[in-house]
Amino acid sequence: MVCVWLSVSDATLRSRLRELAERRGFDCAEFDGGASMPAQGGGDGDVLVAEHGAAAADALAHLQTGRGTPAWMIMLVAHGDADAARLEALRRPDGGPLRIVDVRGGLAELDRVLCEIAGGRGGVSPALCFGDFVTASALGRRLVDTARRVAQSRATVLILGETGVGKERLASAIHAEGGRGERPMVVVNCGAIPESLLESELFGHERGAFTGAERVHRGYFELADGGTILLDEIGEMPPPLQVKLLHVLQERSIRRVGGERVVPVDVRVIAATHRDLASDMAEGRFRADLYYRISVVTLTIPPLRERPEDVPILVEAFLHRAARDLHAPVRAVGPAAMRALRRYPWPGNVRELANVVERAVLMCDSDTIELGDLPDAVADVLRQEHAGLMSDHVAEPFARLPDEWFEMPFREARHAWNAAFEKLYLQRLLAETHGRIGHAAERLGMDPRSLYDKLRTYGIRKEDYR
Repeated sequence: MVCVWLSVSDATLRSRLRELAERRGFDCAEFDGGASMPAQGGGDGDVLVAEHGAAAADALAHLQTGRGTPAWMIMLVAHGDADAARLEALRRPDGGPLRIVDVRGGLAELDRVLCEIAGGRGGVSPALCFGDFVTASALGRRLVDTARRVAQSRATVLILGETGVGKERLASAIHAEGGRGERPMVVVNCGAIPESLLESELFGHERGAFTGAERVHRGYFELADGGTILLDEIGEMPPPLQVKLLHVLQERSIRRVGGERVVPVDVRVIAATHRDLASDMAEGRFRADLYYRISVVTLTIPPLRERPEDVPILVEAFLHRAARDLHAPVRAVGPAAMRALRRYPWPGNVRELANVVERAVLMCDSDTIELGDLPDAVADVLRQEHAGLMSDHVAEPFARLPDEWFEMPFREARHAWNAAFEKLYLQRLLAETHGRIGHAAERLGMDPRSLYDKLRTYGIRKEDYR
């Protein structure tokens, strides 16, 4: 596992950096002047994140002495001294790659660099990171490019997409990169709160406003003041409350239930829904004037089945997170399992994928997730594909079977067929298990010694599949 070394004096910043690195699947350690060097990670793959100054040079020297030259060095600047940092970098004796990250505007740029490193080491397409929203597909990149521009404005945003595609993740990234990241982000699921309570929850109420209102209650809009409110599943909001929400968006103020005082609120509003709001407007379930108010910019997240390029990157992120949280030794996904994950249609989208990976980490008995560790619904996609290929092969048997087999007695021809099948089966199995006899024998339900005998019979070498 690649290790990210932190040489940062500020404890709060160091904690946030550790959280970022671990979220991207890295091991993380704090530089302690070289007194101790944990064994995790290979020195040549390490990443050093250091503050600009003498401490950075000291940390680099100690790492080179104890573990080898780090593959990446990321220098943090916070006072506009990026030019000085670049000049200093020119004097690095190793000439290794260096990235200058100005942390005055937050940690989004550092997160992108870590995501780039993670994607490069995983052998997948370079990922584009936008907070926790990660993509490598053309569709996803266009979406992130638009979202990143929108984040710098105060425009109200409507995020559309099927359940589980990551609407809240995208909203969180817009909040974090839009200059309000240090202020609260409040998420309200409009479909999960009873209609009778939703107005009070959104706008608050005064003492005595209704039976049981024994104290003043600040609503979600007040709690989000200075930050962002995400109105998730806004399509479930009842029409009478839509009118009041429209007034709040126009006037940028709220009036608590049972109150007379107008309370100004500085809140960025992001709305999200899986519903077809155009149809809801046509049928009178959603107000057109509210729709045009919340959809200054509309971002549509494509379902996961339309961006299979994102599956390996998401799998890697979820795998590292689950392995860390569950203290499991799982570090990789086998080729057959990854093919199944890429080809499964994911009706539950990214949320379903995260759950499947977590389950696979729990079920896995080795350091690699194989096809048998996946739920049947996912694994069967590949099995059915293989069955289809077999059907194709037997659909025209006379065109596909060798002519000499028809000159043999039936028993001999059947033996030749079985031998051909066994050889192909064993070759495929060794490819999927990377030549590991123990894993292959376990999947076969066979003693390893018996498997070795079969491999010798067919002239198959395990070394050819590693």
